[in-house]
Amino acid sequence: MPLAAELDGRRLVSIDLDDEAWDALRLKSRVGALRFRDCASAAYLRTSRGGLRHFAHAPGAGGCTAHGNESAAHMQAKSLVIAAARAAGWHAEPEVPGPGYQADVLATSPTGVRLNFEIQLSREEDTDYRTRSMRRNADGCRVLWFTRYPFPPRKDWEPDPLAVPDPRAPQARLVETGGQQFTVLLDRVSSLEEAVADLLAGRVALRAQISGERMLSVVLARRACWSCGVRMTLWRAVEEGTVGACGRWADANAERLVDHVHAETKQEHARLLLAQ
Repeated sequence: MPLAAELDGRRLVSIDLDDEAWDALRLKSRVGALRFRDCASAAYLRTSRGGLRHFAHAPGAGGCTAHGNESAAHMQAKSLVIAAARAAGWHAEPEVPGPGYQADVLATSPTGVRLNFEIQLSREEDTDYRTRSMRRNADGCRVLWFTRYPFPPRKDWEPDPLAVPDPRAPQARLVETGGQQFTVLLDRVSSLEEAVADLLAGRVALRAQISGERMLSVVLARRACWSCGVRMTLWRAVEEGTVGACGRWADANAERLVDHVHAETKQEHARLLLAQ
Protein backbone atom coordinates (compact mmCIF):
# COMPACT_ATOMS: atom_id res chain seq x y z
CA MET A 1 0.00 0.00 0.00
CA PRO A 2 2.26 2.78 -1.26
CA LEU A 3 2.05 6.47 -0.44
CA ALA A 4 3.36 7.54 -3.87
CA ALA A 5 2.02 7.19 -7.42
CA GLU A 6 2.43 9.02 -10.73
CA LEU A 7 0.05 11.02 -12.92
CA ASP A 8 1.34 11.87 -16.42
CA GLY A 9 4.89 11.29 -15.19
CA ARG A 10 4.43 13.58 -12.17
CA ARG A 11 5.05 12.07 -8.74
CA LEU A 12 2.24 12.46 -6.21
CA VAL A 13 2.36 11.70 -2.48
CA SER A 14 -1.00 10.90 -0.93
CA ILE A 15 -0.34 12.57 2.44
CA ASP A 16 0.53 15.85 0.67
CA LEU A 17 -2.85 16.18 -1.04
CA ASP A 18 -5.70 18.24 0.41
CA ASP A 19 -9.36 17.20 0.14
CA GLU A 20 -9.94 18.99 -3.15
CA ALA A 21 -6.85 17.55 -4.83
CA TRP A 22 -7.65 14.07 -3.49
CA ASP A 23 -11.20 14.17 -4.91
CA ALA A 24 -9.95 15.42 -8.28
CA LEU A 25 -7.36 12.64 -8.38
CA ARG A 26 -10.04 10.04 -7.74
CA LEU A 27 -11.63 10.88 -11.10
CA LYS A 28 -8.27 10.41 -12.82
CA SER A 29 -7.72 7.05 -11.16
CA ARG A 30 -11.08 5.74 -12.36
CA VAL A 31 -9.99 6.06 -16.00
CA GLY A 32 -6.58 4.45 -15.35
CA ALA A 33 -4.50 7.63 -15.59
CA LEU A 34 -2.88 7.12 -12.17
CA ARG A 35 0.01 4.64 -12.22
CA PHE A 36 2.70 3.12 -10.04
CA ARG A 37 6.19 3.97 -11.30
CA ASP A 38 7.84 0.60 -10.58
CA CYS A 39 5.26 -1.81 -11.95
CA ALA A 40 3.25 0.49 -14.29
CA SER A 41 0.04 -0.92 -12.78
CA ALA A 42 -3.02 1.26 -12.33
CA ALA A 43 -3.17 2.94 -8.92
CA TYR A 44 -6.38 3.56 -7.01
CA LEU A 45 -7.15 5.77 -4.03
CA ARG A 46 -7.75 4.26 -0.62
CA THR A 47 -8.10 5.54 2.94
CA SER A 48 -7.15 3.38 5.93
CA ARG A 49 -9.42 2.92 8.91
CA GLY A 50 -7.27 5.45 10.74
CA GLY A 51 -7.84 8.04 8.01
CA LEU A 52 -4.45 7.73 6.26
CA ARG A 53 -4.67 8.29 2.50
CA HIS A 54 -2.68 5.93 0.29
CA PHE A 55 -2.71 4.19 -3.07
CA ALA A 56 -3.47 0.56 -3.90
CA HIS A 57 -3.52 -1.88 -6.79
CA ALA A 58 -6.81 -2.93 -8.30
CA PRO A 59 -8.69 -5.61 -6.32
CA GLY A 60 -7.68 -9.06 -7.53
CA ALA A 61 -4.65 -7.73 -9.40
CA GLY A 62 -2.44 -10.33 -7.75
CA GLY A 63 0.91 -9.98 -6.06
CA CYS A 64 3.23 -7.20 -7.13
CA THR A 65 6.95 -7.81 -6.66
CA ALA A 66 7.71 -4.08 -6.89
CA HIS A 67 5.56 -3.21 -3.87
CA GLY A 68 5.60 -5.14 -0.63
CA ASN A 69 2.42 -5.85 1.26
CA GLU A 70 2.82 -3.03 3.77
CA SER A 71 0.50 -2.85 6.75
CA ALA A 72 -1.44 0.23 7.81
CA ALA A 73 0.97 0.54 10.76
CA HIS A 74 3.94 0.61 8.38
CA MET A 75 2.36 3.38 6.31
CA GLN A 76 1.49 5.36 9.42
CA ALA A 77 5.06 5.12 10.70
CA LYS A 78 6.39 6.37 7.36
CA SER A 79 4.01 9.33 7.40
CA LEU A 80 5.09 10.27 10.95
CA VAL A 81 8.78 10.13 9.99
CA ILE A 82 8.11 12.33 6.95
CA ALA A 83 6.22 14.91 9.00
CA ALA A 84 8.91 15.03 11.69
CA ALA A 85 11.76 15.35 9.17
CA ARG A 86 10.02 18.16 7.31
CA ALA A 87 9.31 19.96 10.59
CA ALA A 88 13.06 19.74 11.33
CA GLY A 89 13.83 21.55 8.07
CA TRP A 90 14.80 18.48 6.03
CA HIS A 91 13.27 17.52 2.68
CA ALA A 92 11.57 14.13 3.10
CA GLU A 93 9.87 11.83 0.59
CA PRO A 94 8.50 8.28 0.83
CA GLU A 95 9.39 5.32 -1.37
CA VAL A 96 12.35 6.87 -3.15
CA PRO A 97 14.05 4.40 -5.53
CA GLY A 98 17.77 3.76 -5.54
CA PRO A 99 20.06 1.21 -7.21
CA GLY A 100 18.81 -2.14 -5.92
CA TYR A 101 16.61 -0.72 -3.18
CA GLN A 102 13.71 1.56 -2.34
CA ALA A 103 13.90 3.86 0.68
CA ASP A 104 10.91 3.89 2.99
CA VAL A 105 11.69 7.55 3.71
CA LEU A 106 14.59 9.54 2.29
CA ALA A 107 15.41 12.70 4.25
CA THR A 108 17.83 15.25 2.81
CA SER A 109 19.30 18.10 4.85
CA PRO A 110 19.74 21.65 3.52
CA THR A 111 23.44 20.85 3.08
CA GLY A 112 22.81 17.65 1.13
CA VAL A 113 23.21 14.97 3.82
CA ARG A 114 20.99 12.02 2.87
CA LEU A 115 19.51 9.77 5.53
CA ASN A 116 17.37 6.74 4.74
CA PHE A 117 14.82 5.81 7.44
CA GLU A 118 13.63 2.22 7.19
CA ILE A 119 10.60 0.84 9.04
CA GLN A 120 10.80 -2.88 9.76
CA LEU A 121 7.84 -4.36 11.61
CA SER A 122 8.46 -8.00 10.68
CA ARG A 123 11.39 -10.11 11.87
CA GLU A 124 14.42 -10.42 9.61
CA GLU A 125 17.85 -11.98 9.94
CA ASP A 126 20.64 -9.65 10.98
CA THR A 127 22.63 -10.40 7.82
CA ASP A 128 19.77 -9.04 5.73
CA TYR A 129 19.83 -5.74 7.63
CA ARG A 130 23.52 -5.42 6.84
CA THR A 131 23.13 -6.32 3.16
CA ARG A 132 20.26 -3.92 2.62
CA SER A 133 22.08 -1.15 4.50
CA MET A 134 25.25 -1.57 2.47
CA ARG A 135 23.28 -1.01 -0.76
CA ARG A 136 22.11 2.33 0.61
CA ASN A 137 25.57 3.24 1.90
CA ALA A 138 27.04 2.56 -1.55
CA ASP A 139 24.52 5.05 -2.95
CA GLY A 140 25.72 7.76 -0.56
CA CYS A 141 22.91 7.35 1.97
CA ARG A 142 23.21 6.83 5.68
CA VAL A 143 20.56 4.53 7.08
CA LEU A 144 18.71 4.01 10.34
CA TRP A 145 16.32 1.14 10.97
CA PHE A 146 13.31 1.61 13.21
CA THR A 147 12.52 -2.01 13.89
CA ARG A 148 10.23 -3.97 16.14
CA TYR A 149 12.78 -6.81 16.32
CA PRO A 150 16.26 -5.28 16.58
CA PHE A 151 17.98 -8.51 17.64
CA PRO A 152 17.63 -11.78 15.69
CA PRO A 153 17.20 -15.05 17.59
CA ARG A 154 20.59 -16.28 18.72
CA LYS A 155 21.83 -19.63 17.47
CA ASP A 156 25.04 -21.42 18.34
CA TRP A 157 26.54 -20.78 14.88
CA GLU A 158 25.60 -17.08 14.70
CA PRO A 159 28.04 -14.28 15.59
CA ASP A 160 28.16 -12.95 19.12
CA PRO A 161 24.98 -10.85 19.55
CA LEU A 162 27.04 -8.16 21.28
CA ALA A 163 28.23 -7.26 17.77
CA VAL A 164 24.70 -5.89 17.26
CA PRO A 165 24.03 -3.04 16.65
CA ASP A 166 26.39 -2.95 13.71
CA PRO A 167 27.59 0.45 12.41
CA ARG A 168 26.68 -0.79 8.93
CA ALA A 169 23.06 -1.29 9.99
CA PRO A 170 22.20 0.89 13.02
CA GLN A 171 18.86 0.00 14.61
CA ALA A 172 16.50 1.54 17.13
CA ARG A 173 13.68 -0.32 18.84
CA LEU A 174 10.21 0.66 17.63
CA VAL A 175 7.13 -0.09 19.73
CA GLU A 176 3.58 0.30 18.48
CA THR A 177 1.60 1.82 21.35
CA GLY A 178 -1.88 1.79 19.82
CA GLY A 179 -3.90 4.52 18.22
CA GLN A 180 -1.43 4.47 15.29
CA GLN A 181 1.32 5.90 17.47
CA PHE A 182 4.84 4.62 18.14
CA THR A 183 7.60 5.02 20.71
CA VAL A 184 11.32 4.62 20.06
CA LEU A 185 14.10 3.58 22.43
CA LEU A 186 17.30 5.51 21.75
CA ASP A 187 19.01 7.08 24.77
CA ARG A 188 15.52 7.45 26.23
CA VAL A 189 11.97 6.49 25.39
CA SER A 190 10.35 9.04 23.09
CA SER A 191 7.70 9.22 20.41
CA LEU A 192 8.72 8.35 16.85
CA GLU A 193 8.41 12.01 15.86
CA GLU A 194 10.61 13.14 18.78
CA ALA A 195 13.23 10.50 17.94
CA VAL A 196 13.46 11.67 14.34
CA ALA A 197 13.69 15.31 15.42
CA ASP A 198 16.43 14.51 17.99
CA LEU A 199 18.46 12.54 15.44
CA LEU A 200 18.26 15.18 12.73
CA ALA A 201 19.10 17.98 15.17
CA GLY A 202 22.13 16.08 16.48
CA ARG A 203 20.73 15.80 20.02
CA VAL A 204 21.08 12.02 19.72
CA ALA A 205 24.05 10.46 17.94
CA LEU A 206 24.58 7.02 16.46
CA ARG A 207 27.65 5.38 18.00
CA ALA A 208 29.93 3.48 15.69
CA GLN A 209 30.54 0.69 18.21
CA ILE A 210 29.87 -0.45 21.73
CA SER A 211 32.70 0.89 23.85
CA GLY A 212 34.12 -0.65 26.99
CA GLU A 213 36.07 -3.71 28.11
CA ARG A 214 35.38 -7.26 27.06
CA MET A 215 36.37 -10.06 29.40
CA LEU A 216 36.57 -13.82 29.18
CA SER A 217 36.45 -16.32 32.03
CA VAL A 218 38.86 -19.15 31.20
CA VAL A 219 39.18 -22.53 32.92
CA LEU A 220 42.68 -24.09 32.86
CA ALA A 221 43.48 -27.73 33.55
CA ARG A 222 46.64 -29.89 33.56
CA ARG A 223 46.16 -33.28 31.95
CA ALA A 224 48.43 -36.10 30.86
CA CYS A 225 48.33 -37.26 27.26
CA TRP A 226 46.62 -40.65 27.07
CA SER A 227 49.24 -41.83 24.56
CA CYS A 228 52.66 -40.54 25.65
CA GLY A 229 51.94 -39.48 29.24
CA VAL A 230 53.32 -35.94 28.76
CA ARG A 231 51.41 -33.43 30.86
CA MET A 232 49.89 -30.45 29.06
CA THR A 233 47.73 -27.43 29.83
CA LEU A 234 44.20 -27.32 28.44
CA TRP A 235 41.94 -24.28 28.49
CA ARG A 236 38.29 -23.51 27.82
CA ALA A 237 36.46 -20.16 27.68
CA VAL A 238 33.27 -20.49 29.76
CA GLU A 239 31.94 -16.96 30.00
CA GLU A 240 32.16 -13.69 28.09
CA GLY A 241 30.94 -10.22 28.98
CA THR A 242 31.39 -6.56 28.18
CA VAL A 243 31.22 -3.46 30.34
CA GLY A 244 30.51 0.09 29.24
CA ALA A 245 31.75 3.37 30.67
CA CYS A 246 28.50 3.45 32.64
CA GLY A 247 29.79 0.45 34.59
CA ARG A 248 27.01 -1.92 33.58
CA TRP A 249 27.73 -5.44 32.37
CA ALA A 250 26.23 -7.49 29.55
CA ASP A 251 26.48 -11.28 29.42
CA ALA A 252 27.35 -12.54 25.94
CA ASN A 253 25.94 -15.96 26.83
CA ALA A 254 22.45 -14.61 27.42
CA GLU A 255 19.80 -16.25 25.29
CA ARG A 256 18.01 -12.91 25.00
CA LEU A 257 20.31 -9.94 25.14
CA VAL A 258 17.39 -7.62 25.84
CA ASP A 259 17.25 -9.15 29.33
CA HIS A 260 20.64 -7.56 29.99
CA VAL A 261 22.29 -4.24 29.31
CA HIS A 262 22.84 -3.29 25.69
CA ALA A 263 24.05 -0.26 23.80
CA GLU A 264 20.59 1.27 24.04
CA THR A 265 20.99 1.64 27.81
CA LYS A 266 24.61 2.70 27.93
CA GLN A 267 25.52 6.34 28.53
CA GLU A 268 28.92 6.52 26.86
CA HIS A 269 29.95 9.49 24.81
CA ALA A 270 28.94 8.81 21.18
CA ARG A 271 30.66 9.97 18.03
CA LEU A 272 28.29 12.13 16.01
CA LEU A 273 27.50 10.53 12.66
CA LEU A 274 24.80 12.88 11.45
CA ALA A 275 26.67 16.04 10.51
CA GLN A 276 24.40 18.74 9.20
